[in-house]
Amino acid sequence: MHRAARWIISAVVIAGTLAISVPTQAADQPLPPSVTQTRQLANGYSATITVTQNKPTTSTSTNTLSCGSSSAYGQMHYVNPYGVTLWTYRQQVGWNFCNYTVTGVWSLVDQPVNTCCYWSWAGNIVRSHTPIGQANMTTYTQGHFHACIPWPVNICMDKYPWIQLRVNGNGNLTGFWWGT
Repeated sequence: MHRAARWIISAVVIAGTLAISVPTQAADQPLPPSVTQTRQLANGYSATITVTQNKPTTSTSTNTLSCGSSSAYGQMHYVNPYGVTLWTYRQQVGWNFCNYTVTGVWSLVDQPVNTCCYWSWAGNIVRSHTPIGQANMTTYTQGHFHACIPWPVNICMDKYPWIQLRVNGNGNLTGFWWGT
């Protein structure tokens, strides 16, 4: 996909919140084992994501290049102005790699971790990944949270958190993008 088109697709505006995807590292450089980012949103709300990679399990193939499996996850917290976490959304990916190539995906899950204060999980919108067999793979998931406050008037809100994780054929997490 052309880079400009990718940036346009990656810019998401939902309920007045703008989130633009910005790569965190070059594709060939692994991220630290755990990275946390916080963004201030409208009306005192904030969102925080922590992205963590588990240590890859490797073995030696017949030609002495590294093969194995790895997993990583991104976990996003949506927090109100009083510091209460209203919901937590998580994407987890597990992949196999060999000879600098992503050879398989054995897990791609997105799920709510918790909800509070009238917020509930309304389901998965998208769960996908780029084709395997390349040096890198990017996952994308988007969920849906819904809240209705019944009194004194019925006020409803929806949030659509999304997470992209980029992994490579060396078993490393190399970048992430996210938004609400």
